Amino acid sequence: MEITDINKFFAEVFDKQNVTYHNLTDFSALFNPVELKKGEFYIKESQYCNTLAYVFDSGILRNYLLDFSGKEAGFRFLTKYELVAGSFGKGVQTNINIQAIEKSTLLVASWSDIDNYSKNNPWLLNYFNVFLADVHYRITRRMASYIRLNAKERYLLFLQEYPNLINQIPQYYIANYIGVTPIQLSRIRKSIAEGK
Repeated sequence: MEITDINKFFAEVFDKQNVTYHNLTDFSALFNPVELKKGEFYIKESQYCNTLAYVFDSGILRNYLLDFSGKEAGFRFLTKYELVAGSFGKGVQTNINIQAIEKSTLLVASWSDIDNYSKNNPWLLNYFNVFLADVHYRITRRMASYIRLNAKERYLLFLQEYPNLINQIPQYYIANYIGVTPIQLSRIRKSIAEGK
């Protein structure tokens, strides 16, 4: 993987930002490629978050929590161009698990390097502010879906949010994400196919 590939990647990530070529090159230099095998974790609950990453060229990751009984509750899937972080601050203990569903290539940087870089680059702080506002919106919409929507409506919302994942990830991850069993998901899919 050449540095120009990383530069091109970040040019696409920051497409709508006012970022100079020099800024882009300096920011790209903070990142190194890391491969996660299928099933490997980027970070586990209770670990300290010292890095952040982007899903680079390939791969799908999932964010999930464990409830009091140890049951998984999936709440987000991460694909190309998405920012991956256990928390949004350096040295903070995370309360989530981030795991590769398939072999995934990430670009990883240390929080310390990002923090130092952002002090002299307000464009990056602006990017993170917009990103955090989007994450807040997604989290509150996800919470509202469990309160206001039935399982079929949550499945339809999943299809809207992740249209390309339906045939890429195991059905039990989708079932977990919408809060049903795989059997219930099969019934929901059948009722949709039958137009009910």
